Amino acid sequence: MGIKTKNVNLYLCFVILLVLIKFDTVYSQPVSFSLNSSANLNLVYQTENDFETERLVTNAFRMELRGRNTDMMVSARTNSTLNFSFTRLPVDVFSIKLNNTNFFVNPSYNSKFALNYSDQNILYFRTNNNRTYYFDYNLYYKPIGYEVEPGQYYFSIIFTVTEI
Repeated sequence: MGIKTKNVNLYLCFVILLVLIKFDTVYSQPVSFSLNSSANLNLVYQTENDFETERLVTNAFRMELRGRNTDMMVSARTNSTLNFSFTRLPVDVFSIKLNNTNFFVNPSYNSKFALNYSDQNILYFRTNNNRTYYFDYNLYYKPIGYEVEPGQYYFSIIFTVTEI
């Protein structure tokens, strides 16, 4: 006799929040930031394996940054939106990990970052000569177990780029 499964849908969208701290015209540099995803980030939980094992979306999104001689800090957090269920999913359902880049990154930023409702610093680097830098990230969905009420759950990952 197997475990009865249920349908749980997780929907994920990205919200890009660009924050530039230095506004002094002497120090301020033009900065561009973009975030793109070609992967399907909507997950359906139907089988026992879906509820019990971590799931991975390889190269879930690409972040591109451009600036001229600027120190940049990127942080990320999740936000739960449009969930009308009485069940609360764990705050750290999502994790991200740098998979590929065209730039040297300090090894401490190559770690897997569990995202929650607080900002997590995921990247720090210095831009040079108005070059475009890209960062490909894998997205991990942790197992949610069997206590989650069937329904649709919506989440956003909010990125903040700060010029330091």
